[in-house]
Amino acid sequence: MNMIISVNLPSFTIGPDAYDDIKKYAGFAGEKAAIIGGETALEKALPILKPAIEAAGLTITTIEWYGGEASYSNIDRLVALDQVQAADMIFAVGGGRAIDTGKTVSAKLEKPIFTFPTIASNCAPTSAVCVLYNDDHESAGSYRLHAPAVHSFADSTIIAEAPEQDIWAGIGDAISKEVEVSFSAEGRELAYNNAIGVHIVQGANQRVLKNGLAALEVAKDHQESPAIDNI
Repeated sequence: MNMIISVNLPSFTIGPDAYDDIKKYAGFAGEKAAIIGGETALEKALPILKPAIEAAGLTITTIEWYGGEASYSNIDRLVALDQVQAADMIFAVGGGRAIDTGKTVSAKLEKPIFTFPTIASNCAPTSAVCVLYNDDHESAGSYRLHAPAVHSFADSTIIAEAPEQDIWAGIGDAISKEVEVSFSAEGRELAYNNAIGVHIVQGANQRVLKNGLAALEVAKDHQESPAIDNI
């Protein structure tokens, strides 16, 4: 019996000019993008994102607020919009709930998803898992994509403008992953892709711990820096 192995690792660009890479990594997907995001995130990102989309030769079919919760009702509302259906790709902008909403919309419409995180507190931009909620904010479980976003674009000038506690949260989330993954993998025969994941996360904390204090220091003044890029 033949065995098929599929490995889909996160693909991302981090830095103050991350959006300049839109054409390089999203240009193959078509000419039209629908943007889904959070209110504050869109306010912060669009002044940089719109010119970058235009420079990449793409057009925007619609810009939609994700609805305030990563819920099936908001996802269904967005899926039903003609302007979203008319897009060749989905751009999800914001924090975890906004991005997980956009990821699920893209999966239901079978369109490529590209993520644009505006805070560094969570792993939604590069994860294939979407954490969903009911409208009353109770957990509704998870929705799993077959792969992470095609590419994630993290503009660190925008991330540096976010509240300092978002950097704190992201550092804590990253450090915890090594413990979680090592514990859950202990004594198990891992598939190839899971084994890769274990080794990647075990090597990540060295960079986080080396740059964490410096990143938090500049985050107080909302300054972009290599330390924020590194964590």
